[in-house]
This record gives sequence, C-alpha cells and structure tokens, in this order.
Amino acid sequence: ELKKDRIVQYGKRVLGIEGKTKDAIFKEAVTKTEAFFNKLGMKTKLADYGIDKLDAANKISKRFKDRKKMIGEIRQISPKDVKDILINC
Repeated sequence: ELKKDRIVQYGKRVLGIEGKTKDAIFKEAVTKTEAFFNKLGMKTKLADYGIDKLDAANKISKRFKDRKKMIGEIRQISPKDVKDILINC
C-alpha cells in the first residue's frame, strides 16, 4: 500500500492529476509515465527486451540473497519480497 501511496503522490505532485479516486490516479500515473518513456523511444517491459520475467526475478532475487542485501525506503525488504515485486509488476 505504501508503494501505491507514493505513486499517487507522484501523480498528484509531478503529473498534476487531481479530482479522481486514489486508484484512478495510480493507474493514470503509471500509464502517463509509461507513455513518456515510450515517447523517448525507451521500452518499459522486460518482454520488450526478450527477457523472461520469472527468470529475471529469480536471478535478481538470488543476487540479493547471495550478497545478503536488504533494501527499502520505508522498510527493509527481503530477496523474496524483491522477487514478488518483480513478478507482480
């Protein structure tokens, strides 16, 4: 939920999206951000680069586990959390 709140905040403050529900602001912020990167000629999906999402999630999660790294702005997240985020995004 914190991630969603951050994106809603970004949608309001940076993209100027107002007068909508939290879910609508979230979706519009993601759509507008993806469109911005696409306009610059940048792809936004792993599949666009021929990368399997599950394979990438497993490799990245393993790197975090092997290096015993925890990351997070709000709270520390584990390698499993990283994998789950990558699979669900």
